[in-house]
Amino acid sequence: MAPGSRVIKIEPHLGALEFVEGTFPTPKGVVKIKHRRLPNGKIKTEVKAPRGIKVIRH
Repeated sequence: MAPGSRVIKIEPHLGALEFVEGTFPTPKGVVKIKHRRLPNGKIKTEVKAPRGIKVIRH
């Protein structure tokens, strides 16, 4: 969403999956993302981003 991946938007789309996780390299370091479907159907998102990266969650 911004040059150099300074701002990234995270929006989970799991489909029928129970969980998904991955990494995304940026010039400031690696962003780690994990989405997990809870028993009540909601999705819990965990994000670890380097300093200087703004994360927008939807």
